[in-house]
Amino acid sequence: MDREKMVKILGMIAADMEKDAKDFDGKVIAMYFGHQGAAIAALANIIKAMLEEQMPVDPEIEKINNMTQMEMARLQRFAPSGHKYFDSSKPYFEIFSERFKELGGFTPAISKEIGW
Repeated sequence: MDREKMVKILGMIAADMEKDAKDFDGKVIAMYFGHQGAAIAALANIIKAMLEEQMPVDPEIEKINNMTQMEMARLQRFAPSGHKYFDSSKPYFEIFSERFKELGGFTPAISKEIGW
């Protein structure tokens, strides 16, 4: 979504919400809530687009997300002491742990295959 379109949509939402608030008489509450829901969805989509444009993905997180279960197991077993993925004071620790768990973590078969 381009910036110009986002600004236009935000202006329309602001004007519509202001008008709805002035004109609301309580008679058609379902319609009012329907408009509110549509406005919230539009705002959420604009915020999402802005964040995706402004927040580049950390290359390390991208590496973690692209690792296989076997690669993660090898790294966990053989990484040097102090490796950034296993330092609990860094964000990679939690991301690595969750991803590895999602993939199935350490299994006896993987442990056997990679050895010591």
